[in-house]
Amino acid sequence: IVDEVVLFLEGKQGVLLERLQREMQSASEALNFEQAAHLRDRIVAVHRVTERQKVVWQTRVDMDLIAAAYAQGHACFQVFMVRSGKLIGQEHFIVEGGSGDTAEALFDAFLTQFYTARTPMLDRAPGAYLPTGTSALDVLAPVAEPRRARAARDAAAAAVPKEILVETLPVERATIERWLSQTKGQRVRVLWPRRGVRADYLRMVAENAAQNLRAFLAHQELQETASARSLTELAAALDLAEPPRRIECYDISNIQGTNAVASMVVFLDGRAKKGEYRKFAMHYDKGPNDFAMMQEALRRRLRYLKPESVVQSPGVERELSKRDRFSKRPDLLLIDGGKGQLGAVVAVLEELDLFGIPVAGLAKEHEWLYLPGQGEPVVLPAGSPALHLVMRIRDEAHRFAITFHRQKRAKAMTISALDVVEGIGGVRKRRLLKQFGSVAGIKRAALEEIAAVKGLTPQLAARVKEALG
Repeated sequence: IVDEVVLFLEGKQGVLLERLQREMQSASEALNFEQAAHLRDRIVAVHRVTERQKVVWQTRVDMDLIAAAYAQGHACFQVFMVRSGKLIGQEHFIVEGGSGDTAEALFDAFLTQFYTARTPMLDRAPGAYLPTGTSALDVLAPVAEPRRARAARDAAAAAVPKEILVETLPVERATIERWLSQTKGQRVRVLWPRRGVRADYLRMVAENAAQNLRAFLAHQELQETASARSLTELAAALDLAEPPRRIECYDISNIQGTNAVASMVVFLDGRAKKGEYRKFAMHYDKGPNDFAMMQEALRRRLRYLKPESVVQSPGVERELSKRDRFSKRPDLLLIDGGKGQLGAVVAVLEELDLFGIPVAGLAKEHEWLYLPGQGEPVVLPAGSPALHLVMRIRDEAHRFAITFHRQKRAKAMTISALDVVEGIGGVRKRRLLKQFGSVAGIKRAALEEIAAVKGLTPQLAARVKEALG
């Protein structure tokens, strides 16, 4: 199957179809009609894909064409993949935050990341290229190697074409060529065509990049407009001085107090900032008490903030920001819960002298917002952008909390009964499980059999039998 995938990725559909036809014929002659039908379906699938592939070259050339478009601090890299003269696929990638880099540096980074992702099984990077004057073919000379490793190498080689056409030559062109040549096992060239058919096709790729970048920026502008509208509406409903740019939402997840966790998700300008999400394994161990757990999570997060009355110089502020991962001040704390959870959080804010941070609780039953000191909830209009935003933030906090809770619970469930036996560490535990297959197998084994395992003594074997009942 791996060999057939390699043939397909190399664009050698004709060879692949001949091979499948022979296999189908052999299965049919052997009266294995189920296998023959399965192979027939695969042949039909290959034909369907092949028919959609555009012939862009009259020769059986293998190449990738890469161009980029730039606007508003973003870049869009477009890749056309041609195998055996046919366009077998195209992808585009949006790169943000590269406005300060040159086009050459951006192409350096993109080529490195793109081909590293396409050859992950080789565990190679551009820095691992061969010294100048050393042939990649010398290193890749036939040697005895496991079938899986050989298949991984062949698949990675198929993912790299002989030619990579770019509209901007990367600074580290020679390094990238040596790295990709080593990966493919033959020479790979990175070229910038100035005229002719190759240059014409590269211009078409650049036009695709520009079109995709325009579509991305239009979609982003639409999102930003919707986010601004929802934040303005939320600020008006909660009587905030200005729209809350940074919203932090918290949720608790546990089963009757066990494996309790809390989540903190961050939305900046109405969009998830996943790099600033945090999760807390609760230290509270006195049974199910969501209020106490919520207070613990908020204390552990907010203790890094300073009361508004404490003013620091800009230099000290910058230093604190570097040192404390929780130094950013939220414009709104959103709590998953009603009046009870809200009251618990307000108590923590008073305790830490952080009265200036707005806080609201979102009750699930009616999607009402509760504010400190107000008996009646704030009811956002059904279908309003502000309601959709707070529900999306709350749901994301719940998803993040429940995922962490499940991971923690699954880890707890995998703790072996052997872990509590004094004198049975990781090595002895692994030897026992390898010898008997499972805890149940150890339980069925005789005392003498357990004692015969390397590293075990009759005394330890007796402890194991006692612990397993």
